[in-house]
Amino acid sequence: MLPHEVIFKLLFILILAYFFYRIEKPKYYFFFFGIIFFVIALFFQLPFKLLEYQFKQIPYLFFQISSLLVGIFGILISEITKYISLKKYLKTRHLKNGIFFGIGWVGFESITFFSIYLYSEIFSIFSLSFNPSLLISTSLPMWSFAFFVIINATITMFIIAAVIKKKNIYFLYGVLFAIIVYLVLYFSKGSFLIELLFFLYSLFTLFNANKFIK
Repeated sequence: MLPHEVIFKLLFILILAYFFYRIEKPKYYFFFFGIIFFVIALFFQLPFKLLEYQFKQIPYLFFQISSLLVGIFGILISEITKYISLKKYLKTRHLKNGIFFGIGWVGFESITFFSIYLYSEIFSIFSLSFNPSLLISTSLPMWSFAFFVIINATITMFIIAAVIKKKNIYFLYGVLFAIIVYLVLYFSKGSFLIELLFFLYSLFTLFNANKFIK
């Protein structure tokens, strides 16, 4: 049985996808491919997550720095998977299809319950106990959900722009923004003010995307 909070977030994503589909008429399967490729990216990140998880449990500077570097590699793997899936496999040419793909990917990425469940099952295969709080926020308040939806949407917007506009500089923008958010949140220990600044910047970027993505 899914927790009520997870059900609410899932319904929010599905309702958002429904209204976007009714208004823009994208190809429906892009939404499901977004979910599928998100799961594929999780598997690609698994070796890095295993290392990051182990390093975070060792209270020495070398291992803490190593966990940061491994986390950055995980981000790179995720965004490269997103870029390749849109450009090479789905051959996205229309913005509406890319956005619909992004709703599927971002929605399920932001509902971290699914990531926790998947990693818990995989870690058990290696006979490792899994404390998800070392890798993923487990409190999952609605603010965290809204925050990660907007942050992930901004990153994905840059990746989609790189594919649609055929300019890899936007891919670099997306990856750099993802890494900056990861590092700042890591060192700020979840500061609400820092999260709010990133949230407002991401909202501004999303609503003004047409002005600077050319």
